[in-house]
Amino acid sequence: MGRQKIEMKKIEKEDARQVCFSKRRQGVFKKASELSTLCGAQIAIIVCSPGGKPYVFAHPSLDSVINICNSSSGSSSLSHHQESRIHELNKGHADLLARLDAARAISQEQ
Repeated sequence: MGRQKIEMKKIEKEDARQVCFSKRRQGVFKKASELSTLCGAQIAIIVCSPGGKPYVFAHPSLDSVINICNSSSGSSSLSHHQESRIHELNKGHADLLARLDAARAISQEQ
């Protein structure tokens, strides 16, 4: 028995095509995650379903991978990645400060 070779042609049944897309999308994203983990690669994949819905996998983030691709030299790509990470951390820090201020305001009211 084992695996059978599948002929590469469009699947005619819409339901079967959607199921195949869903399973293969998960497989592609899993392989991308493994490649990123094992090799330290920075990856971004955008896949659009037959219905036009986009699905994205990115590691560490879509913005950082795009910045690296848009940069002109390898040394500047590292700084773009670092800048992106710093921006994310600053955003998280600002969010935590806002939550802390809100909690302090509530405790002062009581």
